[in-house]
Formats: sequence, C-alpha cells, structure tokens
Amino acid sequence: MPPFSRRSFLCAGATCTTAALAGCSGGSAISVDTWSPAEETWPLERYGPSNSGHNPNASPPRSDVEAGWTVELPVPAHGLLIADGLLTAFGGQGLVVIQLRDRTRVFEEFVPAYVAGIVPVSAGGRRLYAAGPLGVRDESFVQLLRGWEYTSEVSTHAVWSTYETGDSRGPAQLVANQETVVVGHYAGHDEQLVAFDAKSADIQWQNEGIYPTLADGSLFVTGNSGVSRYRPRTGLGATLNSGPKETWSTQYSGSTVPAVDSGSVIVGGDWSPPGGLPTLYGYDTETGDTLWDPAKYGGTANAPAVVNDTAYLSLSISEDFGDYFLPNSGELRAVDLQDRTVMWTRETEWVQNAVVVGDNGVVVACGGYPDGEAYAGHREEESGRIRAYDADSGDVLWTVSTPSRITSLALVESTVYAGCTDGRVYALRTA
Repeated sequence: MPPFSRRSFLCAGATCTTAALAGCSGGSAISVDTWSPAEETWPLERYGPSNSGHNPNASPPRSDVEAGWTVELPVPAHGLLIADGLLTAFGGQGLVVIQLRDRTRVFEEFVPAYVAGIVPVSAGGRRLYAAGPLGVRDESFVQLLRGWEYTSEVSTHAVWSTYETGDSRGPAQLVANQETVVVGHYAGHDEQLVAFDAKSADIQWQNEGIYPTLADGSLFVTGNSGVSRYRPRTGLGATLNSGPKETWSTQYSGSTVPAVDSGSVIVGGDWSPPGGLPTLYGYDTETGDTLWDPAKYGGTANAPAVVNDTAYLSLSISEDFGDYFLPNSGELRAVDLQDRTVMWTRETEWVQNAVVVGDNGVVVACGGYPDGEAYAGHREEESGRIRAYDADSGDVLWTVSTPSRITSLALVESTVYAGCTDGRVYALRTA
C-alpha cells in the first residue's frame, strides 16, 4: 500500500453539525451488521466488533521475547489499532498514526480520542473513527466524533460532528460497521449510547448504555441498568422507528465491555471481595437466560477475552490499607463456560489492566507494585509488566518489564504490540 501523507488526514470542507442527545429521533434505521477483521489487523480496541479480545490469526511468541522496535509518541497510548501497515495510538491527549515499517509519523491530532476504531467501508477501503470530549455547554458535556478515509487517495475529513451527552462525560467504547458508528459514554445518568450514520455523522438513535458490541446480527449493550440485546425492526416498525428493537434485557452488577462468542454474552463484574458480588456473568445470546449462577471470584474484572467456550478473566484484586481499599495485585482465570469450571488460575503481584488471546497463548498487561504503589503509580522504573501464558495449561511463557504502566495490547501475526502511559509503544517478538 502507498504510504500515507499528512494530506490524507486534513479536514477540508468538512461539515460540523451539533445535536442534543436528549430527544433526538428520526433518521434512517441503524445497522447492526457484523464483520470479521482481516488478517494482519487489530482494528478495534477489543479486536473485532464482538469485543472477544481474540485474534484467531495471531500466534503470540511462546519463548523469550525482545523488543523488535520501540517508539516514543507524543500522546499516551491508551489504545492501539493496526491495519494496512499502520499503527494508530490514541488516548486522552490525542491520536497519532505511524508506519509500521519505519515508525514514520504520518498523522497527529491533539484532540482527545478516548475511543477509536478502523472499519471497512463499502468502497473497499477503511475508515478511522475517533471520539472524545470537547468541553461543557449549558451544563451539558460536548463530544466530538470525527473520521478519516483510511486510504492514501482521499484527502478530506470524512465526518466531523459535535454532539451533547448531558452529564455523560466522555466516550467509553466505540464499535462500527459500514453504515453505523455506535459510541457509549461514561459517568452519567442521561442517555449515554449514541448511534451515528457512518457517512454523515447524523445521530440516528440514542438510548441507555455504556459499552456496545456488535455480534450475531444484533447490538448488545451493557451499562448502568444491565445488559440488553437489540435486533433490527421489520415491516411497519422499521418505517416508524429509527432504532432497533430490544429483544431482551436483564439487570446485573457488571462493569465491562460485553464479549460475545459461541452463543454466549460474557461480562465481568464490579469490585467485590471473594464470595461477595459476582465477577463473571454469562447470558444466552438468543434468550438472555442466565447460563449459570454468577461467579463470585472477588476483585474487579477487566473485559474478558473469550474463545471456544473459554473465558480468560483478568481481575484486579484490592486490599485493605486501613482507610480504604486499593488495587494491589491481580489474578488471571481460565473459565470453562460450559460448566464454569476454573481450569487454572495464575496470580500476579501487579494489578492487571487488560487480557487478549491468540490461537496459542494469552497475554496480560499489568502495572504497578504492591503496597498500594500499584494504584498510586509512584514508581518510575519497571512499573509495567506484560506476561504471556499457554492458553491450555496456564504455564508462564515469558514476562517483559517496562518503565511505565501498560494500558493497551494488540496481537497481530507473531507480534505483541503494547502501549504505555508515557507514549511508548513496543513491538515484542521472539528473541
């Protein structure tokens, strides 16, 4: 593919629209079509629109690794995306795109990008979307959605739209397909889920919810009120309503992005001591029926990685430091989703931040030291860890230390990409 130029990302003649979240309706029906990522890509934060955290085309290293390269970027790499020989790092301070072959920086924009994703479009190319907060207007938080054609031939901003989210402060999760972009938002009681037309960025639909997932021809959403499934309307219902129809909904105390795989919706839970509130939930995708009594492992769950009826559940474990509890260590559990048997558990002395899985290994991002320093983040040396495990046995394959906390992982072919709070990105390969 020809290299990008900075011109490929310039905003020329873009239209800026403003719409209030509350009360918006009408427009064309949203699409819940799903798609499979191409080989040599990691296009969304949790790999694909099903948010499984599993790349079946990736084979992470199984022996000692080294950094094939390291690059320092001007923004914290809270998320990583990879496609077409490019790596996109994004976070609260902006978004940067580099060439993988030589780490040349081809684009940067210092506007908050809390969420981002790369999506195939009907013309055969791809589009990069990003969303983040701009400020407050009339006591309502204002967000910015923008997009760029992910090819070297197109030289204009594809979309550029501001919108309001009431007291919801910032984007939490983005999924998209060729026709619709869905963004969920944190920390508010107003309607938090917004669906946009992928071509115009016009708001098509809004509802409650924080974390959206596209799978099985449906939109699955978790949020303050539980987990819900939405399907496209048909007949007269499709004519009269722009949004999809809720087919089931259930309440729970979860806190993570829903992962969908093999007919199951898997969600992690809020903080709890062992035996307290549940930390792993499972629901049938068709009926919403609970698959088991929610598991009470303790800790706070990260978004689980799910493949072949196995959930890899990464937990941050808090300890009592007197006046309050602080995250202080971690556990990784491999759970058989058929009978909820814990096949293996591995503890880490560091807080776990994320888990992803390839076809032969599980990779976990960790950060911080014990005695509360994991939470405070005061250590400046070796405060991050990346550890790989055999997916079947749980045996440790390798561990890498980094100077700052690891906040994002991506698996592509035989390389593990890791992004850090200090803006460094590592490409880890077999030594």
